[in-house]
Amino acid sequence: MRNIYLFILIGSLLGTSDWASGQTTNDSSLYKPVLPVYRDIVGDTTVISKNKLPQQKEFVEGTYLYPPKPRDKWEVGAHIGGFTIGGDVKTIGGMGFGVAVRKSFGYALSTQLHYFHGTTYGLNFQPHSGLLNNKVLNGFSGQNLNYADNEGLFFYNYRNVTDELTANLILTINNIGFHKRALDRKLNFYVGVGAGGMVYASWYNALDANGNRYDFRPISNTQNIKDKKEIRSELRALLDDSYETPVEGQPEDPSFLNRSFKPVFNGMFGVGYHVTKNVSLSLTTRFTASKDDLIDGMRWQEHPYIDPALSGDFDSYQYTALGVGYALGGNKRVEQLYWQNPLEFTYDALNTLIKKNVDDLMDTDDDGVLDKLDRESGSPKGAVVDTHGVTQDQDGDGIPDFLDKERLTPPGAKTDSNGVMKDKIVYMSDLPKLNVGGANYCNTTTFPSVHFELDKYFIQPEFYSHLHIIAMAMISCPDKKMVAVGNADVRESNAYNDILSWERVNKVVDYLVTTYGVDRNRFVINFKGESNPKIPGLPDNSWSPVYESRQYVNRRVDFRWAKDGETGSSNPPKPKGPKAGKEY
Repeated sequence: MRNIYLFILIGSLLGTSDWASGQTTNDSSLYKPVLPVYRDIVGDTTVISKNKLPQQKEFVEGTYLYPPKPRDKWEVGAHIGGFTIGGDVKTIGGMGFGVAVRKSFGYALSTQLHYFHGTTYGLNFQPHSGLLNNKVLNGFSGQNLNYADNEGLFFYNYRNVTDELTANLILTINNIGFHKRALDRKLNFYVGVGAGGMVYASWYNALDANGNRYDFRPISNTQNIKDKKEIRSELRALLDDSYETPVEGQPEDPSFLNRSFKPVFNGMFGVGYHVTKNVSLSLTTRFTASKDDLIDGMRWQEHPYIDPALSGDFDSYQYTALGVGYALGGNKRVEQLYWQNPLEFTYDALNTLIKKNVDDLMDTDDDGVLDKLDRESGSPKGAVVDTHGVTQDQDGDGIPDFLDKERLTPPGAKTDSNGVMKDKIVYMSDLPKLNVGGANYCNTTTFPSVHFELDKYFIQPEFYSHLHIIAMAMISCPDKKMVAVGNADVRESNAYNDILSWERVNKVVDYLVTTYGVDRNRFVINFKGESNPKIPGLPDNSWSPVYESRQYVNRRVDFRWAKDGETGSSNPPKPKGPKAGKEY
């Protein structure tokens, strides 16, 4: 547990410090861009491996969209840290050291060959009497070790030496930092799993310097009057450091080639710190499991005394280490893929494109049309312009639309500076007296509809001319009423579409009333939701673009003259239901 706390503490300190978490200065003058490895590299095999050069050539020439994966480096490293065993005997800790070699498969996944050698110790602070099945401690070994006839008391202890070699797959959790350079990110979190083998030897400290058994009876705590600290002190005073007796299951001479071998599986998590492109530090914890219960020398339960049973769990061990890694050889612009940000090239290319084309992308008068396409530089602020940046004047009266109080003045009419007709200061509501265009609006049976974007109820500018026709008709025929009917497409619920069609028809009527001065009471307002499609049979659960043009036809407000005697509300209340649609 101490190793875990150490890991969390150091990781927290690294993660909360500005220099470690990748905090960079806001002074842009200090920023030095790093050219991505793909830029203009066509034949450099120190950056792009030989078998990927054809793809790089196609990428540079623009005939293939994706750049190849850059060449990766091998990282070699060394580590040192705490080594503990989790088993039946209380661990008191030890140390280990080792080496590792790591290579990337890609930006997230890498492989590592890992070796470590460790020595650790353990000591229980409660005596054990269930020794009858331990052939080392009950006298069967031929030595003076029959603790079973000495009231069966032994304080289990061990010294363990382990050598492990494993291959690991490592997943880097946060190497794709979308908004930071790899060198600015600093910290790199990873997890991994692995498998391999270990050889180990463990020894008891069972005999004193004279080759005699220890007498643990004075230390035993059968009366429960001693605390752990007192027992520990007495044991340390009694025991020497010989660890001379191989534990149960070990050969009498456990030399390196004669030690116990076991396959092992491990899991790991850690954090790396990016010092330079070639140097990194790491803090890693590995948990290793083996199918062996004698790593700590104890596998028998305390009870029953007559015939002790095997303990329930196999032993495991933990190694928490600080490491340093160094990337070998290769081009200095290349680093391990698990430290790289694969989007660096994309962002660099975008930034370069913007800088190269900054003049072409300028819009000096802020009218939404680039200067290189703008035929009218210096358009007034707020002006409505066409695709060439020219201020629009739909009625050709010399007053820009955004200043014109009467945007659709009849041809030939004289206007004042506000676009209002001068011959007789009248607005469009007075136009019946002017016999507008001679059109026979009163007998018209078909009027243009107004259509809407998906889930919207604002009026698109291309439909102003449609509404102008409606206004001219109502002005020319002051004794007639106009029926306006709002509609929606079939998607969403009925209640939702009823509200959306209500919003649309009212938006259109409000425009006609405020823009042309038409009396609202001359409208009969209806809303049909999705119940009155022009194109029936469309799916109500599909958002496929295949159907969009037909759905668009159904999203509309229709107009017709009211029949003789036909009545209806000119201001119907909004139906109850959810909020529907957006104005813009």
